[in-house]
Amino acid sequence: MTVGIREASSQDDGRLQVLVRGTNEGLWHTWQDVAGSSSWSIWEPIAPHVPIGGEPAAVANHDDCLEVFAEGTDNALWHIQQDPPGSPIWLRWEPLAPGVPFASDPVVGVNADGHLEVFAQGTDNGLWHMWQLTPNGPGRPN
Repeated sequence: MTVGIREASSQDDGRLQVLVRGTNEGLWHTWQDVAGSSSWSIWEPIAPHVPIGGEPAAVANHDDCLEVFAEGTDNALWHIQQDPPGSPIWLRWEPLAPGVPFASDPVVGVNADGHLEVFAQGTDNGLWHMWQLTPNGPGRPN
């Protein structure tokens, strides 16, 4: 069912979520029922399905919702956000920097002021960078 574990992220309640790219090129996740427990949910797809060609990168956003970034099979950079925090409910996939083809899996981090920053290599061998203008806000490519 799954390709392999790529990303484990925790939220303010201490529970872990594990995100993987499945053999169907979809994003799947499982989460701890209670922080620190050995009891986990069943694997579920994050829908609607957008085929991802690379491994996902995830981080808790300023409001503690997980945000996932992945290279699509179309070489575009995509993201999806959990809503509300700690739930199995996710918003729609949205493309970032449309028209910029990427050649690597993204790396994401949280800046000291709470803004997310995403980095990935483009097919031009350049390092592309996108950041939120405000925590939880829209992004800007560079």
